[in-house]
Amino acid sequence: FSRRFESAVTKSIKVGTFDHQLLSRSKFFFNRDHHFLEAISRELQIELFAPGANIITEGDMGEKLYFLHRGEVEILVGAAETKVAQLSD
Repeated sequence: FSRRFESAVTKSIKVGTFDHQLLSRSKFFFNRDHHFLEAISRELQIELFAPGANIITEGDMGEKLYFLHRGEVEILVGAAETKVAQLSD
């Protein structure tokens, strides 16, 4: 049981989609066309990550773009996982 639970916790949890009004309040999407925000909000998904979970690993082929809405992440690089940045909301 604990191994399955640990595996589930380290994976992302998809919990829904973004509302276009939420997007319009972010710096990245501020003052964008209302129709554009509606269209893009239908494509975005909210994902939750457990503390310490890897979101993406250096060298992996990227298939997603992440926007940090709440919390913080560390950017670690190289085999020694040197911390080069810490981002927060």
